Amino acid sequence: MTSYTFFKFPELDARIGLALDDSGEHLAVTLLAQGRGQIRKNGEVVGYSLRNPDRRAASRRLFEHPAFASMCEPVAIRNGKAANPPQVVESLQELELAYRGGKNFRFDFWCKVTMRPDLCVEHIAGELGLVPVKNRPLAVLWA
Repeated sequence: MTSYTFFKFPELDARIGLALDDSGEHLAVTLLAQGRGQIRKNGEVVGYSLRNPDRRAASRRLFEHPAFASMCEPVAIRNGKAANPPQVVESLQELELAYRGGKNFRFDFWCKVTMRPDLCVEHIAGELGLVPVKNRPLAVLWA
C-alpha cells in the first residue's frame, strides 16, 4: 500500500501529501482538511489548535506554480470522504473550480506525470518549492 509523503510551503501552515504510483506515471496529491484539533494535557482537553489554516493559500500557490502546470496533467478528483466516488477532470481550471467548491474537507486529486517518470516525490516537491513535514501515515486511494 502506498502512503503519502507530506510537504508544505515554508511560510504557510498547510500540509500537502504527494505520492507516485509504482509506474511513476501518476501522482496523487492530497490537501488535508481544515479544522480544529484538540490540545490535551494529562488526558484533558486544555485548548484547540487550527489544522491547515493556510490551505487555501497553499492550494492557490500550488495550482498557479509554473512547474506544477508543466509537470502533470489532472485526470481525477475526490472531494471529501474516501467513500465519495472520483470525478474526472480534464484541465487545471476544472481542478481549481472543483477545489473551490469543496469547502474545508479533504481534497484528493490525481495527475498524469508529463515529465520524466523516474523522478521521486522529493524531487517533484523540490521543483514546487515544498519542504518536508512530519505527518501521520495516510494511505493513498487511487482513482
